[in-house]
Amino acid sequence: MRISSPLFSADKENDIWVPDDSYVFPSSGKRNLKFQRCWLKRWNWLAYSEKDDGAYCKYCVLFAGEGGDVGKQTFGNLVKKPFKNWKDAIEVFNNHRNCEYHKTSILKETCAKQILEKKVEPIDIQIDSGIKRKIIENRKNLIPIIETIIFCGRLNLSLRGHRDSGLFNLTEPYENDGNFRSLLRFRAKSGDVALKTHLETCSKNASYISPIASEIISTCGDIILKKIVNKINEAKCFSILVDETSDISGIEQFSLCARYFNNGQINEDFLLFVPVTDVTGKGLASTLLTSLDLIGIDYNYMIDQGYDGAAAMSGSVESIYNFFNSPKRQNILTTSIQNIVPISSHTKLKQLCPTRWVQRHDSVIIYLELQDAVIDALEKISSWPDKNTSSSANQLHFVINNFEFQITIQIISTVFAVSLPLSKLLQTPGFDLSHVINMADNSINVLKEMRKNVEKDFKLIFERAEIFCKNSNINISLPRRVGKQVHRDNTPVTTLEEYYKVTIFIPYLDTFITMISDRLLKHKSLLKSFNCLFPIKEKDNSDTFENDITGLVKKYSQLLPSFSPLLVIAELKLWWTSLQNLSKIPSNLSELLNNCNENDYPNVYKLLKIVATLPITTATAERSFSTIRRLKTYLRNTMAENRLNGLAQLNIHRTIEVIQK
Repeated sequence: MRISSPLFSADKENDIWVPDDSYVFPSSGKRNLKFQRCWLKRWNWLAYSEKDDGAYCKYCVLFAGEGGDVGKQTFGNLVKKPFKNWKDAIEVFNNHRNCEYHKTSILKETCAKQILEKKVEPIDIQIDSGIKRKIIENRKNLIPIIETIIFCGRLNLSLRGHRDSGLFNLTEPYENDGNFRSLLRFRAKSGDVALKTHLETCSKNASYISPIASEIISTCGDIILKKIVNKINEAKCFSILVDETSDISGIEQFSLCARYFNNGQINEDFLLFVPVTDVTGKGLASTLLTSLDLIGIDYNYMIDQGYDGAAAMSGSVESIYNFFNSPKRQNILTTSIQNIVPISSHTKLKQLCPTRWVQRHDSVIIYLELQDAVIDALEKISSWPDKNTSSSANQLHFVINNFEFQITIQIISTVFAVSLPLSKLLQTPGFDLSHVINMADNSINVLKEMRKNVEKDFKLIFERAEIFCKNSNINISLPRRVGKQVHRDNTPVTTLEEYYKVTIFIPYLDTFITMISDRLLKHKSLLKSFNCLFPIKEKDNSDTFENDITGLVKKYSQLLPSFSPLLVIAELKLWWTSLQNLSKIPSNLSELLNNCNENDYPNVYKLLKIVATLPITTATAERSFSTIRRLKTYLRNTMAENRLNGLAQLNIHRTIEVIQK
């Protein structure tokens, strides 16, 4: 039963919004009267609509029908219209309670609830026992079909084949009819007697195979999404992570993810892909709010949003990877690796991943390890009769055998080594803001120290590049300079080492430090206001401490149980005192939250949950791009959005159960 009413969320069945204890009902009229919370307990059939600022009878809305009041008149207040005349509320509610159609609606609700809870069976089934047997049989036949679809979805196996429509039989077809039908055929032949009997005896329109597959996929996705949405709404505090990409069919896909605290840990979960046409800020914001509303997330509890602003990085290392990304060329490289660097555990180059910075670090490190073999392979390929391939190999060989390339790759590897721990942390869904800020601070301090000792640190980098070039017979010389130069740096220097230090190393260091600061440390001011929560050091009674608490209470007043900063300060101090009884004071947000009793310290718990939920990166959204690239391929580029999201949910959320056992 799907409900269309201001009482119900957009995509949940029988889910009535109930204002929490902190909700303030609006006043109206000359006397400023408003809905009273005690009415909800006095008349348990009563419901309040925030949208309409009015009251409804939740049973009559569902079961009273279109008409049936006195004289068969159309229903009005409390049924089809919100009741708002608070002056007469008690009299109207008492009269409604005694109406016959209201009593009938309650009886219908009781019967419907018993049927949904399987305490009683529907009337048609009670009358005809054959219907019941048929329903049980049909459900039994559907189970192996559903399990097979889920199996394909979990492993990202294409269900469809070259011909996957028409009658199904257990004989192997001449053409490929897809993994789904092949697995059913294998299962039936391997001992699933019930499935085999069903497939052999079912009527043409009751095989539950062809058109129903997409519906089952969509339903599985809805079940998974509903479980995640329920956890998000239970948390009553979440952040949204958003990123966008184009799929193979050219559709701009909006990847929507959520960050929240649940079951003692920080979670980042993919929600769904949403196709967008308007990629302006206003268009994306509208799509975001509409999508949250459709899937049933209460965005009143959304505390922050995370968007991606980084462009993809490319360069010569990426070109080298692309060149060897073919079987014939890779075979030459593999042979060179075996002959020149046999101790290496790597047999091929790694791509500069456009979304995962950790893999960028690995790509550079692996390239440096295999560089001698890469040069040897390029020299061999340069002599091939294929002019296009040999020409490309010559160009790459020329780039590598250039001192500027060698000094640059050494600089990148040195700086990447410093940022690697930070990159790994940013790819971890369970990180918290304070940990990331501390790691970013440490990374910047090391880079600044490197910048301060630039003479000594760059000398080591220069010597590594110089040794490699001498061993590889690469010419080491200062780039040509002229009086007026616009295409390269024309820095007045006397030595080669000084030239590359000034033109490449120092600018790269400064840019790297600035990028980390802009992207991460801008959150430092936000985190600073939350420092008053952490029992890391003894707090004084300064105005700063009280101002921070007051600012937090004011900013998140709609989410906090209390509006009083003094109450929050007292609650905070009591919580700190309780932590002194622990053998070890928690060091991260997850541990702090797990050691903060929500019933005893509700305001502190909510503030800790807020800071734990604040986003840093859109890594989870970026990871979903890998899934969409595996789902929508050259052979599967026309699937509908419901099917795409269902398969994505099954593949990404493998641990969420779909079938109740």
